[in-house]
Amino acid sequence: MGKVDVFQVAFRDAKTTFFPGEVINGTLNLKVNSELKLRGIRLEFHGAANVFLSSGDQRRKRSTNSEVYIDLVATLFGKAPDETGENPVLQPGEYNFPFQFHTPAQNLPTSVEGNFGHVRYWLKASIDRPWRFDITTKSVFTVIEYVDINADEELLRPYQVDEQEGFGCSCIPKVIQVTVQTDRIGYCPGESIAVSAFIRNPTNNRINGVEIILFQNSLYTIKSGKHSRRVADKVSSLKRDETSGNGDLHMEMVPFPIPSLPPTMNSCRCIKISYELKFIVHVASGFSTKKIVSTIPITIGSVPYRSPALPPSLEPSAPPLSPPVYSEDAQPYPVLPSYAECVNGGTAVQEECDTGDMSPSTFTPMYPFVNDYQFPSAPSQHAAAAQALPVSSSKPRIPSDTLN
Repeated sequence: MGKVDVFQVAFRDAKTTFFPGEVINGTLNLKVNSELKLRGIRLEFHGAANVFLSSGDQRRKRSTNSEVYIDLVATLFGKAPDETGENPVLQPGEYNFPFQFHTPAQNLPTSVEGNFGHVRYWLKASIDRPWRFDITTKSVFTVIEYVDINADEELLRPYQVDEQEGFGCSCIPKVIQVTVQTDRIGYCPGESIAVSAFIRNPTNNRINGVEIILFQNSLYTIKSGKHSRRVADKVSSLKRDETSGNGDLHMEMVPFPIPSLPPTMNSCRCIKISYELKFIVHVASGFSTKKIVSTIPITIGSVPYRSPALPPSLEPSAPPLSPPVYSEDAQPYPVLPSYAECVNGGTAVQEECDTGDMSPSTFTPMYPFVNDYQFPSAPSQHAAAAQALPVSSSKPRIPSDTLN
């Protein structure tokens, strides 16, 4: 761009993912091909959440709600914004300006790029030139909220839910009962949910397989909390056609991998993220198909699972399922695993105010990801009975067309 050939932010060791409290180190690289007169070279450190009324390209949209987490500026060369005196001149050549920023120690919300808003952190460098437009470059990076699933023992216990649906005539309906269980409800991306199910089917209706779906639920709050928009995105699914036929069916310890996703987020006032796993049984009913849906809340963390002590022994209250048993001597995962790009892909990050920008136009958040996860094996029935099973249930639902 004219006198400037290179103007970019380079992170030390190419590290672009940070937890709150970490130090961001790097250099601002500049190459000029002719004499460059300027007031100063500055680097800004920003972090903010923004919500928009519509989805799509956010370049020209105006935020309807926002929250600022970081707003800092440092002068790397030349004069500060309010400093007087002669303007410095850079001769042709290459220049490297080192920088260091400390991220706030409080637990910052995770970087998220959503349909109707984002939580975003970035460094913006600018060359302040007298009587000319500034030359700018921006580098977006990922900040990850510290969500440790191991800190809440409820997230590490098996979870069970019961659903049932009535079929047949209203006087003597027959009920299909579905019991679904997971080994726990707290996971880190890269780990797998162990899903077991027992379907008791005393009817003549055929089971046409089951489907397991993980949903990411996003809540965008607009203007002082008076309005909001909810979005449910299907991020991963799995079909099990072998659970088909008449009579009782049992599905044991099916692995459901967690893709690279942002952790569950409640710390941002503008955007909140939660997850739920839906287990759907497809039942043939006449010329149509009905669904029996079981829903299990899931917490996605940023710290991988570490084997806890076994919970107290309680009697099971459902048909025999086989949740995994974890031992204290199991090898724990490292506190900081590897990282993987968000399964939702990248997004455009240039804004209308980025005149003369020399930075990349897209950004993809990176999230902690567990590689080589060791899926638990099915324990004995005696060991399974020692697990505490949170249970929810519902009464039979009689189809309205059988009431006449």
